[in-house]
Amino acid sequence: MSKPVLRKPVTVTGVDNVKHISCVTSVHVWISGKDKLILTNIAGDTLCCLDAHTNDFCGAHTVNITGDLTYIDSDKLSKGNASESVLIKNTGQWVPWCVYCSPSNGDLLVGTMYRRDEDTGKIQRYNNTGQIIQTIQHDNNTGQGLYREPIYITENLNGDVIVCDYFRGVVVTERGGGGRHCFTYTGTIKGPRVSPFEICTDMLSHILVCEVIGVQMLDNDGNFLMWLLKRQQGVNWPCGIHFNNKTNLLWVG
Repeated sequence: MSKPVLRKPVTVTGVDNVKHISCVTSVHVWISGKDKLILTNIAGDTLCCLDAHTNDFCGAHTVNITGDLTYIDSDKLSKGNASESVLIKNTGQWVPWCVYCSPSNGDLLVGTMYRRDEDTGKIQRYNNTGQIIQTIQHDNNTGQGLYREPIYITENLNGDVIVCDYFRGVVVTERGGGGRHCFTYTGTIKGPRVSPFEICTDMLSHILVCEVIGVQMLDNDGNFLMWLLKRQQGVNWPCGIHFNNKTNLLWVG
């Protein structure tokens, strides 16, 4: 289509801003604001509300293919709608900042930051028993650190790991044990440096980058394609975005 078509606006109460979105079904979504995690439907009804102490503007929750919730609360990862179990506790100096559940295998990808050095981050992959099976931190070619502040994580259809780093831009690494660095997108050649909030991918593995002035669309090689949404279309300060592969609908907070 030449431009997105608005299907339905949903007004959500109880949060200061829609900073992260996780779709459970076609009509139920988890959203988060400051210290609140709310399950709502397309009518705007609050179905569940959790007090979750999370970092501001981060992908602090995710759902698996069966709709089960995992979220970050006070430096630990909890599972379930009522803090029923702690999945991963904070150990050492690495603090969980964002989380994403892979729809292909159920692995949890967790973006962490080093407590003693706020300029250092990494991505860790956990299996369903809570064991670390992969760590992505450095560029295989240069040895330099890839992340400074990872705040959102997603994957494309190939399983490539796509991370929104507030200071570095959009960092993409290859699926597999090596986690080879594919590219880092920092903005268009003629435009200002991108300061991304959330990211997601669509069914064609396009990368959608949410930032203050709108939503950009990139191809899977990191080339800018178009502005999908801008302020001129009535989208003011978008900061939460999620593409539902089952319905082909894009949710924007």
